[in-house]
Amino acid sequence: GFFDLNILVPNATFPGLVVDCLPLQMTFASSLECFYNQTCLDTLLSTYSTMFDVEILNQSLPSRFPLTTSIESIVRELFVENFHIQASYNSYFNACAPVHCSYNRARRFNSIYIITTLIALYGGLNAAFYIITPYLIDLLLFVKERIFRRDRPQRDENDPFDILRGRISTWLYVTLLTTTMTFITVFTMNASYWTTVTIYSPSEKQYEALYQQYPDTIRCPCTSISNPYESFVQVTLRQHQVCESYFIQPWWYESFDSSLNSSIFISSYFRTLSMLCDITKTTLDDAIRQFSSTTFVSSHVRQKQFIVLQTDQLFSVLKSSVITEFNTIIALINEVLHTNQYISGRQTNILLKKLFSNDSNQARIIATTQAGYDDNGLPCYCSQNPLCNVETHYQDSTSWTIPGLSFKCFVFDSVLQSSLICWYNHRCLNEVLTKLVFFDTSNITILDDKLPSRFRSNTTIKLLLDQMMIEEWAATINYTAFYHNCYPTYCTYAYYAKQNALYLIATMMGIFGGLDVILRIVCLIVVRFLFRCKTAPPGVSTLFPNTPNTLTQHPRYHLLLCNVWNIIRHEIKTYNLFKSGFNQLHIINRERYSTRLYFFLLSIGIFIIIIYSISSKETVTEKIERPTLAMYEKLLQSNDSTWRCPCSDISISYSQFIKINITFHQICSSDFVQKSWLNLLFSNSSSLMYESSHFRMILSAYFNFLSTLCTLAQTTKHNDILRFLSEKCIGAQLMPVPLYQIVLEDAMYQMKGPRSGRLNRILGLIQGIAYGNTLISSYLLNWYWPLHNNSSQTLARAHAMTLDNSCSCRTHIDCVQPESIYSSAINSSHWMMPGLNIGCSIIDTIQNSTLQCLYNQTCIDLLQLFIQRSPERLPNNINVTALNSMLHTRYPPDTSILRMSDQLFFQEGLIEISYVEFYKQCAPNYCSYTFEKHSNFLVIISRILALWGGLTLSFGFLAPCIVRLWFQINTYRQNSRIHPAA
Repeated sequence: GFFDLNILVPNATFPGLVVDCLPLQMTFASSLECFYNQTCLDTLLSTYSTMFDVEILNQSLPSRFPLTTSIESIVRELFVENFHIQASYNSYFNACAPVHCSYNRARRFNSIYIITTLIALYGGLNAAFYIITPYLIDLLLFVKERIFRRDRPQRDENDPFDILRGRISTWLYVTLLTTTMTFITVFTMNASYWTTVTIYSPSEKQYEALYQQYPDTIRCPCTSISNPYESFVQVTLRQHQVCESYFIQPWWYESFDSSLNSSIFISSYFRTLSMLCDITKTTLDDAIRQFSSTTFVSSHVRQKQFIVLQTDQLFSVLKSSVITEFNTIIALINEVLHTNQYISGRQTNILLKKLFSNDSNQARIIATTQAGYDDNGLPCYCSQNPLCNVETHYQDSTSWTIPGLSFKCFVFDSVLQSSLICWYNHRCLNEVLTKLVFFDTSNITILDDKLPSRFRSNTTIKLLLDQMMIEEWAATINYTAFYHNCYPTYCTYAYYAKQNALYLIATMMGIFGGLDVILRIVCLIVVRFLFRCKTAPPGVSTLFPNTPNTLTQHPRYHLLLCNVWNIIRHEIKTYNLFKSGFNQLHIINRERYSTRLYFFLLSIGIFIIIIYSISSKETVTEKIERPTLAMYEKLLQSNDSTWRCPCSDISISYSQFIKINITFHQICSSDFVQKSWLNLLFSNSSSLMYESSHFRMILSAYFNFLSTLCTLAQTTKHNDILRFLSEKCIGAQLMPVPLYQIVLEDAMYQMKGPRSGRLNRILGLIQGIAYGNTLISSYLLNWYWPLHNNSSQTLARAHAMTLDNSCSCRTHIDCVQPESIYSSAINSSHWMMPGLNIGCSIIDTIQNSTLQCLYNQTCIDLLQLFIQRSPERLPNNINVTALNSMLHTRYPPDTSILRMSDQLFFQEGLIEISYVEFYKQCAPNYCSYTFEKHSNFLVIISRILALWGGLTLSFGFLAPCIVRLWFQINTYRQNSRIHPAA
């Protein structure tokens, strides 16, 4: 019957409660206002025959939802009042456990460097001016002589022996100085140093130019390290034009004549099409909103190619996951409708009939399946094939064939199998308007076939829905906006550079000063020593009167060594760098003391310089061109964390170096999901009549959904793997094996983890909606209609099924009990099938059952025996093999199908990861690493030479002053000593 709510007189009004067509719609449209009020709640509870003691909601508790908030709005927020996230940086730091930290900073030269440089320059300038000044004076005197015609003063000629020795010393000095300076100059000019340059407030063009020159070292810290994608990515979405046409507007599908079956179907057709457009648009908008609010985090400016690849990667994953998730949900909704065989209001899939009982005063309404023809013209039934063509049940006397429209068991399937071809054609649309529409719809227009589209006009709506009606969905990246959001205040880059001219001149002058002093002393000493050895008499008693004459008794070579040693000792004792020309003994001694102090201070200074040079370190970067994998692995063994190997391809598909092979539980490839077994079950069931008292009637649906569940699980798993393998591993640098494994393990977890249980969660949500809306299954497992034989009642009230354990399907969705199979073919006996537990729907039955019986061949044979409809058809010779209990499996035989489907029937997976292939795809052109090392021998020698000249001059001035002061203090103390009186 039909109830008009407008003429019903209400006994009470409950604030916040709204009545709608379905319980779920009523719940969503209502609010919780009544449940905050004790009076309202008591009035509501008084309508029940059983008294309840229920407390009202606490209005004093803080909430972000007002009392009048609809339950739909609260559901959209997942009933969450607030999130509280507590992050501990200490825990993060302890988990990270850094081995070392390094940093670069720009600073001025330190004091040691400045002092050593000044000393070196002082020595170099002194030596240079010491050489240049005499020539300048001679030049000036020469000019003066030419001008004033004066003769140059004659100098006294020196001793010829001294002149010869001086010339040889000069030649040796010039030769050594020229050779050494040439070598050091070439070395210094070719040497390079690691320099860091900082540019403040760089523009985007400056950054791109610098990146092209210094891609490995440039770094531009962002002032804003976290930026949402919406700030630099624009997402454009365009759906099929039907989703913006008049055909999905309420006024259009409400304008059809409700007295005709064809009009009712077409109205439902457009209503469903409108719903599909709305739900796809909402889903896509939510996905875009989620993508746009996702934050791109980077501490420094990223290169444009990296941003494009990263964004495309994320966007591709988003598109793939959204479309896959949507299709999975649609497929599950369809399978729930097909499996549970919910009764359509128009009875397009099921016919309801009254069945009388001969031995009681009871009658009941039973459901029989609709019959039709498949696409090949063969007979079929809606309970077995929901895509049966049942066009006659939609038609009436005014019906005619509408191009593109299909008539299946369910309106939803009819819409999916139809196309939009009629709505592109004026003539077809006009005929529909003439025969089925009784409102004025003159402003309705056809779809435009000239608009660009990737779908043809005869494409089925299912194919459109598989792509969520998307014509175009793209992301446009504005790198300029990203750069401005990042807003780097400075950029630093480092490179090896040659020393500039001023540095080379200063260094050469310092080294020249040191070489000048050293070579002057060394050359004089060497030449003087050679001349002394050449002119020394055979006996050295004249030079060293205290030498015993026994030396002449030794062999000749021993005598030579003794002579050399005596000469060296004599030179050390008598060597005087500070000759003043005075012959007084105390002055000569003071000069010799000054010489010894000078050499002592110079030795200490040089020793300190050597220690400092050896202990100091410099940063060096080495580069290896086109390294092989073996070379790279050898480099990694050095345990140096500064290795950098830029990939020639920074975006590598996982499929190029990962292979994944998975196996599923054997049930998904067994005889129990094959067509032959399913057809056997259906042929032995009462295909035209359902009764819940015989589970044999629904075994076909049971195994059909088990097969569908396997297919959905396998499809979901394979889609996850394909999506994962199509993703890109993005990285500018080649990852070492440990980091490579960590990244892949995380990626694999992201592929496997979130999917676990998702299929059952969606299935549970769909089941919950069907349960909440009290949809009645044609198998009459949850509700039924009892009637009296002699009753003239015209209204049949549905009663909930109550199982043997007193669990009612009206109040519980999880009712379950073991079930026996009744066979009239075998003396009306009953058989309890192991592992079979019946619930309030086919899906509940499957989820709560196990595969226990299917592991036992005897049990399977009994099952085949009990499903026969009549003794004449016994025995059945179909060959069905039991599951192999000897195979290794994660699931024991008593595992529920719910738990197995929760894991997508996944048995095991073999993942082959090839680092060799990853290395080939990365193909680094070079590897470089930065390290600190001690200065080499040439640098140390150059530094000593550079400082030698300055130290020589400094200590040459300081040593005589110290000795003179010491002598003066000593003389003063001697003169001030008090002598006692005699």
